[in-house]
Amino acid sequence: MGKDGAMDPASPPDSVHVWLASPASESARAEAVDLLSTKTPIAAATAFAHTHPHHSATYRAAVLGAAALDIAARGKGYPPGLLWTRTGQEQSTGPLPAARRAHLLRAAGIRSVVDLTAGLGMDSRAMLEEGISVTSVEADPATASFLEHNLAAVEKSAAVDTELLDVPTWQVMLGNCTDPQLVDELNRRQPDAWFIDPARRATAHDGHRTRPERDPELWSPPWSFVEGLLPAKVAAKAAPGFSPGPQWHAEWVSVNRTVVECALYSWPVLEGARQAAVWLDGWQTIVALPADDESQSDTGDADIEDLLLEVDAAVVTSGALFALANEIPGSHRVDPLSSWLTAPQIDRTQRNRALIRAFRVIDEVPSSPKRLREALRARGITSIALKTGDVRIEAGRLRRELRVGDDDSKAVVFTKTETGSRAFIVERVRF
Repeated sequence: MGKDGAMDPASPPDSVHVWLASPASESARAEAVDLLSTKTPIAAATAFAHTHPHHSATYRAAVLGAAALDIAARGKGYPPGLLWTRTGQEQSTGPLPAARRAHLLRAAGIRSVVDLTAGLGMDSRAMLEEGISVTSVEADPATASFLEHNLAAVEKSAAVDTELLDVPTWQVMLGNCTDPQLVDELNRRQPDAWFIDPARRATAHDGHRTRPERDPELWSPPWSFVEGLLPAKVAAKAAPGFSPGPQWHAEWVSVNRTVVECALYSWPVLEGARQAAVWLDGWQTIVALPADDESQSDTGDADIEDLLLEVDAAVVTSGALFALANEIPGSHRVDPLSSWLTAPQIDRTQRNRALIRAFRVIDEVPSSPKRLREALRARGITSIALKTGDVRIEAGRLRRELRVGDDDSKAVVFTKTETGSRAFIVERVRF
């Protein structure tokens, strides 16, 4: 890895950030990690103060805070020794999606990228590890100092053939990515592609976690700025609920049953124009929308088979539900408006386990709360899970109306139909 990672001159971060990002703090941070891993926070702070009386209380608190975030990050799959802010850790790209994006870019022939919204550098790191040179742009000086540390910590990736001349380099540039002069300067470097991950949270001034901003024009930078980078090759990250235009190739990414992002590419990088990438317990599989998806028409069927299949939300959001149904013999949607499939049986493969949760149908019951409560009482059911995502019923309120507890062994599944909703008592089928 190249060592051209010095920050451009600008207002420097405060002395604590500078010290944390320097080699001088490494032993102190490692000691703090060990203490916090074996002691209560108060006991760890007391022990750390005893061994570091020469540091001020501010410095000791900063080290302990950095160590606590490091420990939390390791639990999420990040490598040890990275520097974090609390907000940056909440909003950073996870290791699996970042590695996936970097691999796709490298496979598409990309060798240099400008990361316009680098933050703490998780995407930039993944690209470096994949053998892609990166120019990382960050507006905040303190964050930029941590970014530089995190990029400098990247070791040569096994994917890089060191006998070739394409060993990746990196540079951190301090500035606002929407500054026309900065964009012009970066353009002159002729990168193979641009990457951008707009901030999607409203500004908070009370220390609480901010709400997600759903209007793309209120993102920072706004989506119109991202569109303005075209016709260059652009990779972007958006919220899972984002609806991209037809000029974008899109992949919805799910990790352990949670859709974490919509990954976008302005040129053909994916297997299909719309697809889902799903991880479960570290194992990954892809469901792509067929090229002739407009001719696909699953009209649904009123008949309910022995099983109801809850498909990973990334597959549903990508529009690839019909493609997945085609893989499962005898399956069809419960209704054209429903995200649930029904099938007589399902093979217990690793792919199906990652993409689907299966439930055996016990009985169809009324979907109105009053009649459903009566049906549950008649069957002696006092605790049950509620699957309400298809019909957007507030589960907590419904549970109070039904007067039942929560239990994972059985569930009530609500499915959307053109005439209202249907409800089924089911039991989980374990793969």
